[in-house]
Amino acid sequence: MRKLLLLIFFSLSSYTFTQTLLEGEFNLVQEKYLIYLETDSYIFKKDSSFDYFVFTDYGKFYGKGKYHINKSEITLKYENVIVNQDTIVNKYEVLKDSATDDDSIQYKFLIKDYKNKPIEYSGLSFYDTNWNDLKFANGKPILINMDSNGFAQLKFGKNQVPLIIRVFYMGFPLIIYIFDDYNKEFLITLYRYFGEWNNVEPKKEKFKIRNVSEKEFYIKDPYKEYWKHYVKKTK
Repeated sequence: MRKLLLLIFFSLSSYTFTQTLLEGEFNLVQEKYLIYLETDSYIFKKDSSFDYFVFTDYGKFYGKGKYHINKSEITLKYENVIVNQDTIVNKYEVLKDSATDDDSIQYKFLIKDYKNKPIEYSGLSFYDTNWNDLKFANGKPILINMDSNGFAQLKFGKNQVPLIIRVFYMGFPLIIYIFDDYNKEFLITLYRYFGEWNNVEPKKEKFKIRNVSEKEFYIKDPYKEYWKHYVKKTK
């Protein structure tokens, strides 16, 4: 009898722990293979509900519903929802702008939201004026993620100017054009919800899930056959 009670206790504890692990906002980490710039985010709540935001080349989408985790599988049941539309302009400012005699220039970036909180795991991609990818010495496109403080820095050769910088996080279409070869420090302010969002239609989805913790998890994309890494927003 005592063994049976202990078994029931640990089973319930394990179930409860699994269900409460996913609480908070989890953002997709922009791995180097995600050069198509998909950004998405889940917000999980204690009552087993969730909100979902995604931005791709096909548009911006919002969905909500209930979720359930069963061992290595997560089920997302989307509900019918109407999105309130609003428009807020994102912005950037150059805090410092200085000439240099070096062959290279240095950019520093700080990305915050409208509440002045850093936006971690947002990112930046870089292009020439014909929208061709600027590339590292190894031939891979220049794609960088902000750290947990919303900060990143990068050096460019002066011969790569003029250039275009694209900010990506939850569908913010912020584009920065650079025409001079000065060192710069940028402050970028993004607003979380804006513009015209499309609704995710009511449906049920099931995904493989692994490495679930209070800080992160991985979901296997059934269409592209790789694991997408999500990290909890901490600030």
